[in-house]
Amino acid sequence: MTITITAFERSPDGGKGLARDTRVRWALEEVGQPYEVRFVSFAGMK
Repeated sequence: MTITITAFERSPDGGKGLARDTRVRWALEEVGQPYEVRFVSFAGMK
């Protein structure tokens, strides 16, 4: 089973901390775990 991360296409706050997928991606990269990314728009999440 592959982990799927849902992330914003573009950060709605300009990179000031609202989008938090970077930590999860980093951890998965460190342990060599494959993952997929599903990009969504901020408007689509509302």
